[in-house]
Amino acid sequence: MMLPAAQQAREAARRTQSRNNLKLIGLAFHNYHDVNQHFPPPVLLGPDGKTKHSWRVAILPFIGQQAVYDLYDQSQPWNSEHNRKVLELMPTQFRSPNDEPGSTNTAYFTLVGEHTVVGNTPGEGMRFRDIPDGLSNTLLTVEAKRDIPWTKPEDIPYSADEELPKLGGFHQPGFHALYADGAVLYFSASVDEAHLRGLITRDGGEVVNLR
Repeated sequence: MMLPAAQQAREAARRTQSRNNLKLIGLAFHNYHDVNQHFPPPVLLGPDGKTKHSWRVAILPFIGQQAVYDLYDQSQPWNSEHNRKVLELMPTQFRSPNDEPGSTNTAYFTLVGEHTVVGNTPGEGMRFRDIPDGLSNTLLTVEAKRDIPWTKPEDIPYSADEELPKLGGFHQPGFHALYADGAVLYFSASVDEAHLRGLITRDGGEVVNLR
């Protein structure tokens, strides 16, 4: 009789940890904006203007991981021999508490597209004023189970003309998501598709209230 209660308690604790991970990511995005006057772009470019890097690497100094950031070589690809060593130093903030402890796959992604909060242009980050729907009405990052290493410059593509990407996978049957203002909400699998699409876009002018 005690086993289900213990399992529920563990799952509740893991959901809390996932929310805390997203809150820390949201704070890092805002601190990055304070320093650079824009959010991290969907993909950052190295010194040669070509080599791609992930926003998860870019926010390392803002989640207390300056030492890991300093080890990462911006002049080399994310999967170079040198940078693969950094991959093994994955901060726990990027890993789902429901994933394997040794996993180097991230659980948190931005949605990349023309009208999303990060856009789709490498090297160009969005400013607050580029989000006319408002920070409290736009999603910044989402939780999803995918085989994507945390340093890999890859996220989840989104288009209004295509099916919604599959999200969640760690906390059935829904997923956590971070708003651009730093708030975190758990979305059930039954969330209205039109409302969710409205939250994904930064400039659609939709009236959405799911909090």
